[in-house]
Amino acid sequence: MASTLRCLLVVFALGAVCCANRGKFTSMSNLEKLFYIESEVIALSDVFLREEHFAHQGEDPHNLGGMKKTVEKNKVIHRNISNMSEYLSHPINVFHLTRRLCREWKSTLQIIWTGEPCQKWNIPQLKARLANINNNMPTRDDLMRVALGIAHIQYTENMTFDDIYAGVIRGRKSLQPVIIEDLIDLAWGAFSGGQFLFTTNVVERVLKECKKNPGSEYCNSPKAFKIAASSYYEMNKLEEAVQMIDKVLSMDPEDKGALRSRRFYAGRLRSKSRGKEVLFGARNVKYYETCRGERRKSSAQMSRLHCVLLPTRYFLVFEKAEYHHMDPPIVEFHSTIQPQFLKVMKRIATKAYREMATRNLYQSPDFTFRPLPTYAYKQYASRFMHLKSPLTWPFVEGSVEIRQISLEGMYFRPKDRENLPNLGSHVGSFFTFLDDEYNGGEFVFPKYKLKITPNIGNTIFFFPTRSTLNICPVSYGVQWLAVQSLFEKKVKGLCRLYDQNMWDKDGKWKLAY
Repeated sequence: MASTLRCLLVVFALGAVCCANRGKFTSMSNLEKLFYIESEVIALSDVFLREEHFAHQGEDPHNLGGMKKTVEKNKVIHRNISNMSEYLSHPINVFHLTRRLCREWKSTLQIIWTGEPCQKWNIPQLKARLANINNNMPTRDDLMRVALGIAHIQYTENMTFDDIYAGVIRGRKSLQPVIIEDLIDLAWGAFSGGQFLFTTNVVERVLKECKKNPGSEYCNSPKAFKIAASSYYEMNKLEEAVQMIDKVLSMDPEDKGALRSRRFYAGRLRSKSRGKEVLFGARNVKYYETCRGERRKSSAQMSRLHCVLLPTRYFLVFEKAEYHHMDPPIVEFHSTIQPQFLKVMKRIATKAYREMATRNLYQSPDFTFRPLPTYAYKQYASRFMHLKSPLTWPFVEGSVEIRQISLEGMYFRPKDRENLPNLGSHVGSFFTFLDDEYNGGEFVFPKYKLKITPNIGNTIFFFPTRSTLNICPVSYGVQWLAVQSLFEKKVKGLCRLYDQNMWDKDGKWKLAY
């Protein structure tokens, strides 16, 4: 028993793990934390099962056969993972990791908590560690968020659902294929986010798989068909909605909810009061269409855009700038930072994020890292301060932040004031792309029909008080961004930076024409 206790204490040698901010659940640092948690739970479960085996002389009085299968299955998965970062870069792998922690390991932790070794030894550190792991397990909402992110990727990347089912995204295959058990969670997540077309594709795949294996428990469950009926109704495809409800009633003719829905759908079908077919909720239409490339500027609008050499405060030194939008200005600076500085910035940030994930050192709720003033970061921070345009005095620069964008992307609507960050005196932002080892992650401004493809070393400038930035989902890997913010500086006799110095009497930006 002493040796077993020592093994358990080794398992608990990792520091406490703190909960991640829900809005950044799929950031790489949080996913690495979850991977470490699963590795630790596997080791802990293995020790627990070994102790139970010797304590009961090989017998199984507590019926731990299911737990043994779970542990052995996940041991094989972890042995097949040669590179953790590559594994976590694939959205389907992220979905499987989240599903295992949410569906399988929570019950396993409960068995360990109530088992004889834990209760018999009564070690406070052991119980505290178990509680900490349990509190950091992903919730069902987290699983639905990952599923919705996969639905977003499938639509914005113009992928077929067959690719998703095969686990192939951008030519990269997931470690494990998608199985019928995964489809139900994918359907729920997509439906909760208004991705109705994806939901119906999932249920159609369930029907195909049920023809091959009619004995599956999921083929006799009405859940998927109820989701499909609701999705078809939202898409204004009433005939299909009635067909799905009829499948539910064939399983349970006394289902009162299905009977009410059947009468409602049939009534709408008879009245022929339906609108045009919709693929997803109206809330994000412009965002999806811009990411997909269907919403873009006209030729006349594009003809007014141009590249310029912006003057600096240094003699004969200019910055190459490309104007993507004139009023308000959205500018892309090309090749702003030397490659060696980008590598240093990303390396420092990666190390810091991993420490946050394993040593309880989260420094901000939205997973932004503020680095120490090393030489590389000083070079970045001072890079844009010598521009004569589009910046004018007075302003003060904020600290540099390193952010991660993953499969969820970043979406805001100007109307959603409760979801938008509090800008306060924030008047300008520089976003620099630190790497190119990912797919997706385009910057979009749906209001202006603007989509900007990321290029390593380039920097995007815009006024957050007048433009709302959204970022398309990252279909593979993680996008690293360095952000430099500018804030208004109160000076007696002068108004706000963007009210007086940047705009003329007609509301036009002075340097745009």
